[in-house]
Amino acid sequence: MTKSTSKTNRRIRYLLPIFLFILGAWFTIDMIIDLTGAVTPRTAFQIMQFPIRFDITFIMMIAVPALLIEYALIAVPGAAVLLIYASVIRSASYEINIMNIGTQFGGIRMVRRAVAPALFSLSSSAMLRGPIETFLFGVDPIIPAGMELQFEIALSLMAALLFLLVSLAFFMPTWVLNDAGIVTHLRDDKMNIRQCPDIQGVGRWVGNILGGYALIAYPISAFMAYFYEPYIVAGLDPFDTNNLLTSFFWTVGLPFLVIAFILPVIAANELNQKRIRKQLSGIATRMGATVVLKPQIEKIDSEQALAAKKRVIKKEGILQTEEVAEIITSAKGMKKPDDKEKKQAKKLAKKK
Repeated sequence: MTKSTSKTNRRIRYLLPIFLFILGAWFTIDMIIDLTGAVTPRTAFQIMQFPIRFDITFIMMIAVPALLIEYALIAVPGAAVLLIYASVIRSASYEINIMNIGTQFGGIRMVRRAVAPALFSLSSSAMLRGPIETFLFGVDPIIPAGMELQFEIALSLMAALLFLLVSLAFFMPTWVLNDAGIVTHLRDDKMNIRQCPDIQGVGRWVGNILGGYALIAYPISAFMAYFYEPYIVAGLDPFDTNNLLTSFFWTVGLPFLVIAFILPVIAANELNQKRIRKQLSGIATRMGATVVLKPQIEKIDSEQALAAKKRVIKKEGILQTEEVAEIITSAKGMKKPDDKEKKQAKKLAKKK
């Protein structure tokens, strides 16, 4: 693959996130305009005599620059804090090192990365719905008949977008740790114990906890907000097809609108990969980390094959790839092995 083709492929991967962001932002603004047209906002909320719709839309759109600024300020320092925390908590049985990892990360993976923080934000922002309602529409807003459910859904969306500042503060450090290949793995002296080898990214270790909570909490919070409260508490007709379709549609649809506002931050992270990898590698190596190879899983179908393949697993230096060489050079100032060292390594491999 030529360099020009590689660059083209790297640019193409941004098309899906860009499309979803434009679509999600448009739907969000359209929902806000419809809501403010049906439910009269507080007159005191108007800023600089602009129409209330413009004010709320403007606030929604500056959310993206605010999230990007948060990313620039928090991602790397937050990752350093998580790294220190992991090294203290897991120091008894685990080492923290830098593993050579792949470099491919397409548009679909960017979208998948945004799912957990979106669900986390939606399931954790219920506390903000009341203050937002009071701030924008007053203590006792007049909601037209038939719009009760839409009103609650719009409040949930605005609360989730506001809570993204908190949600991404937790998730962004996990992204950069995963991208830098910072892993925890069992110490050599723990490998003799009867337990499976355990290698896990530090970012994934924390992200799994946050993501697990979000996957469980969002269905519960969505059921309470879009089914229990409107139909059981407020007394809406549960057999009304339009109401049920609205509840089901926005239970699935709201996460996509929140995901749209996260995608620009993920794209910014992709554009800053080299810089962030160098920074985190430097932090990790100052904490004693070194570069380790990815373990290779080989199938053994006979005792003879096992005897032939069996070997002592040990640290073998660095993998000769541009990515790992860059990490080593930036983090420890090590030079890439010269041709003689490469030839010697090949001879040793052939002898084995």
